[in-house]
Amino acid sequence: MKKITSLRVEQLRPVSKDCLLIFLEKPNNFSYQAGDCVDISFPDALHLGKQTYSFASSPHDQILMLAFKKGYSEFKHRLEALKSGDILQATQYGSNFIFDSKIPSVMIAGGIGITPFRSMIKTRLMECPTVRTILLFQNKTQDFPFYSELSQWQKEHSSL
Repeated sequence: MKKITSLRVEQLRPVSKDCLLIFLEKPNNFSYQAGDCVDISFPDALHLGKQTYSFASSPHDQILMLAFKKGYSEFKHRLEALKSGDILQATQYGSNFIFDSKIPSVMIAGGIGITPFRSMIKTRLMECPTVRTILLFQNKTQDFPFYSELSQWQKEHSSL
């Protein structure tokens, strides 16, 4: 049986024109790996089911971050309407990624799929900042999630 964890919303912020970033309070003893994801649901609307989102935050961060693309579904509209103090339910279960911050990487992403790579890159820069990382990214527009942050990291770290 999967453990259900309540996560309190800190804030919701745009991360690009059509994507939002949810900041969540990180519960004590909540652990995950860079690149992991969780199933998210609304405790008062279980009929909406759950959806899977990758962590944008690094496991080293004191807050959890999830990014999502705006959409037309009732689930996405509920996410867009989140306010500080709202509660989400999360089932922690990991991912298919195998990430070792000590091994050089080529990462390929598109659109909101950049989210787990932001987590992995930040983790690598904190743990092994000299390990070579190449990120190949494609998006429909120049306005994509984490662009300014990734650009800044690239200026600061010749390994990226």
